[in-house]
Amino acid sequence: MPTTAPEKQQHLQPQSAPPSPYDVSISLDRPIRISEQQIRSPTDVYSLMQHTQHLDREAFYCLHLDARHALLSRELVHMGTLNASLVHPREVFKAAILRSAAAIIVSHNHPSGDPAPSADDLSLTNRLKDAGQLIGIEVLDHVIIGNNCFYSFTDEALTNMSSHSTK
Repeated sequence: MPTTAPEKQQHLQPQSAPPSPYDVSISLDRPIRISEQQIRSPTDVYSLMQHTQHLDREAFYCLHLDARHALLSRELVHMGTLNASLVHPREVFKAAILRSAAAIIVSHNHPSGDPAPSADDLSLTNRLKDAGQLIGIEVLDHVIIGNNCFYSFTDEALTNMSSHSTK
């Protein structure tokens, strides 16, 4: 009669290597939305990200959106220093690809409280838009959070009226 004792079964199982910190698992299930709310404007982004306005360091986030622009997830990509956050497109798009995002919106805060974009902010935004176009994930906006105000690259491209919007 065969035995089914756990200690005997364990001995017969092939041993696997410990998990690597570089392992990436991909789920083939449909992405789960964390919100049914569609992100329709920079004001919606500000509402989701205003918690960063009083941080003492730059925090760079990526919002992953489905095809209807409903929020799939919000990811902290990088926590920077007082006045800088070094972000590379590969870090921004890695989770977006794994979550099957159709589009993204990136956002970071300026600890100074002034949301006016720096030359580095403009350069990064253009790099992300180019990378997104190449891989098929649209970058809808880059929103910079200040003290009770924000700057939207998309709004500026459409209106060219002011240096930032206030809530």
